[in-house]
Amino acid sequence: MIIICHRGISNLYLENSLTAFRRLSNYSGTWVEFDIHATVDDVLIVYHDFDLSRLTTTKDPRLIREMLYSEIQKLTLINGEKIPTLAEVMKVIPSSHTINIELKGEGTGFLVDSIVQQKREDESYLKQTIIFSSFLKNELDAAKALIPEGNFSVLVREDSSDWKERVATIDPVSVNFDVDHITEENVTYVHGLNKKVFVFTVNTQEQFDRMAKLGVDGVFTDFSEISTLGQ
Repeated sequence: MIIICHRGISNLYLENSLTAFRRLSNYSGTWVEFDIHATVDDVLIVYHDFDLSRLTTTKDPRLIREMLYSEIQKLTLINGEKIPTLAEVMKVIPSSHTINIELKGEGTGFLVDSIVQQKREDESYLKQTIIFSSFLKNELDAAKALIPEGNFSVLVREDSSDWKERVATIDPVSVNFDVDHITEENVTYVHGLNKKVFVFTVNTQEQFDRMAKLGVDGVFTDFSEISTLGQ
């Protein structure tokens, strides 16, 4: 089973911080996931929430999409670091890793082609395999139109009634389900399409054992040591 570090090594270091990604080289896993948002001036930054109140020292309540990057640069995370850009994060992740980038905020799907374009022009820029995922249909559609050869994942939560239609449209490499709503029927259906099933977020022994029994292909986890579960 593939173990995917959720927001970096987030059980030991602040989630989505540069340190959480730098420390990936200390662990045996080779998959990582993180979230991106776009600022009002179209800079892609790595952060989970839509506003900055939870993890900044000033508990800034503003929405990322309504801020300039210069304003975000003035803020400090609760671990003392600055909020990283996508470019900064990509540079510190080991070249051996597969990276799942969740298009979290509006407008992100229209901007990701810049990453792939840089990779096309300079093979030394990025060695990692990149997969783009999102709950947002418009963002995946935009990214797919710009990067038709790219790797994509459809995210499914409890209220995602149209996910099979999105799978047919996007032709993803995987379908990613919420741990509380994954079913044997869904696993069978997706595997029947010759696509992988990943599950988020698996943080307990009981959950891990259930995913193994269902035969899923990988799990997102906040615990970098989860690969030792079940042994």
